[in-house]
Amino acid sequence: MGRKYTTSAISTEVLWKLLQDKGVSNSEILGETGVDDAVLHSPDIRIALDKHLLLWELAISVSGDPALGLHLHRYYNQGQSHFVPSIIFSSATLKEGLQQWVRYASLVCDADRFELREQGDFITLVYTNISHEHKNRWLPELYFSLMVDLFRQAIGRVSVIEEIWMAHPAPEYSAEYQAILNTKPKFGQSEYRVRWKKENLDVKLEKHDPYYRSILKKYADDSLRSLGQTEVFSDKIKHSIIELLPKNKADIQTISDSFHMDR
Repeated sequence: MGRKYTTSAISTEVLWKLLQDKGVSNSEILGETGVDDAVLHSPDIRIALDKHLLLWELAISVSGDPALGLHLHRYYNQGQSHFVPSIIFSSATLKEGLQQWVRYASLVCDADRFELREQGDFITLVYTNISHEHKNRWLPELYFSLMVDLFRQAIGRVSVIEEIWMAHPAPEYSAEYQAILNTKPKFGQSEYRVRWKKENLDVKLEKHDPYYRSILKKYADDSLRSLGQTEVFSDKIKHSIIELLPKNKADIQTISDSFHMDR
């Protein structure tokens, strides 16, 4: 039996509220997704990822919005957020905030992995869902749209993005991406990623609070340990091989390149 992935994403609560507003009862949501509304009253919401994705499917069907992944951030109430993005806000710069997101994003969903690559004048954030059976376009759409919105809140303006890659094919609503992300993505690429010029991530954050940040990081580190998510390098290599096998690219050179290493 494979690993059971889970998520503590606030989007669970947001999707539930959206469904309620559309007239779907708690019992209907439970019947369709297996998610009990009792989890919404827990301070530590954590549900199975497959159930979470069923919530997405139901919400998209009921709302009639196939681009809900791009739009869901609009349904978040002021201040409604997982604690991990708060670490970003309390960081010194956008770059440092992204570094914290890379470290702690798996607390939001333990199938998520992010990586920062620095090459020349550019910094690239790469997103990977390590669970093949849970791959979808909604989560990267949500993450990237939330990131654009959070950065705007953090610096008071839209952060300039150089390039966005989406691994899925262009959907029928592809024009909506530019409206939400302020950048026209390239679809059908080898990975999900966002690229900035380094200078655009060196922006200092007004809400930088080292003390608050240290408290949040302590809690986040404790949470990582309690969930057993201190990933060793061998696990990262295994996940890379799993990603490359379907593409017939699981050779030593390609794997080395993916980790920016010499053979």
